[in-house]
Amino acid sequence: MVYVNYSKENKNPAAMERLGNPEKLGFPALVVLSPSLEVLHTQETSALEAEGGAVAHDPAKVLAFLREWAPKR
Repeated sequence: MVYVNYSKENKNPAAMERLGNPEKLGFPALVVLSPSLEVLHTQETSALEAEGGAVAHDPAKVLAFLREWAPKR
């Protein structure tokens, strides 16, 4: 996992371009990379939020996302 900061003062344009410009989805965003650093999937995180209007991310949804994109053995 790599955390890339994006703010008014620190836009990281080279990193954003390399990651397929995930800022177009809003933040936070998740970018899944292959072992060779190819962008496989980009997703905004609202789909991982808990039901009922809670802002926090639902651990079960986050785990399902991670399992979906985990390397296949």
